[in-house]
Amino acid sequence: MSKKFMIDTNIKNEIKDYIKYDNYIKEYELKISKIKKIRKKKKDFITEFLKNHNSNSKSIKAGNSILKLKETNTKSSLTQKFLKESITNYFKTYYKNLNDHKCIEISENILDFINNSRKNNKKILLKRIIT
Repeated sequence: MSKKFMIDTNIKNEIKDYIKYDNYIKEYELKISKIKKIRKKKKDFITEFLKNHNSNSKSIKAGNSILKLKETNTKSSLTQKFLKESITNYFKTYYKNLNDHKCIEISENILDFINNSRKNNKKILLKRIIT
């Protein structure tokens, strides 16, 4: 048996296995997505119940688990648009001697500098396209 034939057979088997496992993943992701939707409905119901009926304690014991309401605060996304507007407003507020055009120009320069300073990460991906 030639080496080329062995390599061809090997890669064909690897591709076939890859597609099989990719199909498994897609199937399970669909099942998980459906389960998460059901869990979200249950979570929303329990959350409302605890908020409205259990004013002293925001937790409830269920078997060997405790379900507890917890409130957190998070910041909004740090987008380039937000950064540019914030930097521009900073210069308009604290450097009143600069006109609006100059404030915008400085903020764009700062944002460009930050963007150009970012490192590029190269990834090689194998993408499956179903035909």
